[in-house]
Parts: sequence; C-alpha cells; structure tokens
Amino acid sequence: MKNKQKARKKKARLAQSKKRVLAKRKSIRAEEKRKKEIWLINRDSEKEINRMMRTTYRKPKENSENT
Repeated sequence: MKNKQKARKKKARLAQSKKRVLAKRKSIRAEEKRKKEIWLINRDSEKEINRMMRTTYRKPKENSENT
C-alpha cells in the first residue's frame, strides 16, 4: 500500500471511532436528561401532595399572655 492510501484508511478509522464515541456520549446524555425530567415530575407531584395534605404547613405561634 502506498502512503496516501494508508493515510486515507487511518483517517477513516479515526473518523469511525470518533463517531462511535459521540454516539455513546449522546445516548448517555439523553438517558440522564430523561432521568432528570422524571425526577422533576415526581418532585413536583410530591410537593403538590404535601400542599394538599398540609403536611408542610406550620401554624403561626400565638402570643403568650405570660410575657
């Protein structure tokens, strides 16, 4: 093989490996994004449930007459 042909093949191999790495990275990011969206939805629904049940509501303190 001539040097030009070797260089072309090497360039093609590098491009292919780069493509694989980028595809893997893209899928990982998409999965993380999906997990975060699910977490946010669950968190919002939990907040709404707490509001409805008044579990996070705290009554104001009454002024004591002893002071």
